Amino acid sequence: MSIKNVLITGARAPVALDLARKFAKRGINIYTADSTRYNLCMKSKAVIKNFILPKPNVEYEAFIVALRDIIKKYHIDLIIPTCEEIFYVAKGLGQRHCKVFCSDIDLLSELHNKYDFIRLCQQQNIIIPKTKIYYCYDEILEYIKSFPFQTPLVLKPVYSRFGANVHILSEDKSEIPKIEISESYPWILQEYIEGTQFCTYSIVQNGKIVSHCHYENKFTINNGANIYFQHIDNKEIYCIIEKLVANLNFTGQIAFDMIQTKEGVIFPIECNPRATSGIHLFDENVTKAFVDTNSFIRPIEKSKMLVLPMIIYGIKSKDIFSKNWWTTFLKSEDVIFNLRDLSPFFYQFFVYLSFFMESLKNHKKIEAIATEDIEWNGEF
Repeated sequence: MSIKNVLITGARAPVALDLARKFAKRGINIYTADSTRYNLCMKSKAVIKNFILPKPNVEYEAFIVALRDIIKKYHIDLIIPTCEEIFYVAKGLGQRHCKVFCSDIDLLSELHNKYDFIRLCQQQNIIIPKTKIYYCYDEILEYIKSFPFQTPLVLKPVYSRFGANVHILSEDKSEIPKIEISESYPWILQEYIEGTQFCTYSIVQNGKIVSHCHYENKFTINNGANIYFQHIDNKEIYCIIEKLVANLNFTGQIAFDMIQTKEGVIFPIECNPRATSGIHLFDENVTKAFVDTNSFIRPIEKSKMLVLPMIIYGIKSKDIFSKNWWTTFLKSEDVIFNLRDLSPFFYQFFVYLSFFMESLKNHKKIEAIATEDIEWNGEF
């Protein structure tokens, strides 16, 4: 497939900026779009034009119409969604107007739902943590009262992001928080798995992995999103992903959270059927994986980080006084800083400030403000 014009949505995200730079380096015309007023890509030299879209979870029809207009006017060959707007794009556009790099909405939905994803793994004979779904708060309370608590339990909604609303319940702390739960917004109780946490990222074409990496959870924002990335080979994890995406005939970007116990047993925990920070561990050759199935693109050896969150993490955790933090910080490259494209690095402070002011105004966490207009919790 030959492409000339690419539209990347979710322009607020560092992964979108990184992808834009990688494609532009290979001579592709890059357009970006998002429903936030301010985003990282709008100041990048890699981007020909940035578009402000209607909010997809508020103005869905207008969002799709705006995308169709961009496709037609700018002769877009390929759309690459990067954040949760992928669900609205998949539903509203499909593959009817141009190539959209994702699977159909039904499969995306099943992978995004934390309970449905575990059932999918079970159907593929993949080892899973014990998981039960609940639609009623009283039923959760009743189960917890009779639970022996030889190991903790994990309580979380079937739809969430950045590790938000995840509660670890143990015997001496068995009173669960009051939660918003209903038939349309269920929660799960899941067996707590002790071990090393890994995040994976793959680009897949018709069930075939064409690019892949995974990295250990070392530095995170509030035990959620990773801010440091270093590829680590793990053949066992790769084989699980290879089996799953092949059987699902998946196409798109896909990421998994997995835990490996000290005995070597690997448990899939969650799936993000979209772009994640693993894209930072590749050079511009990774763009071939979006159009070519004949080669396998490996990650680079260099470690990467998001420098601003890394500094905030170091200060809040006091790790900034540790040798390990400084060693990691000094050996890693920032994802956003680029001497040939400096504006996004400085503009990120304004973007973060705008999210911070909105969080104060609406009395919400900044992570929630950053995604509330694109979040998809099983609608349609």
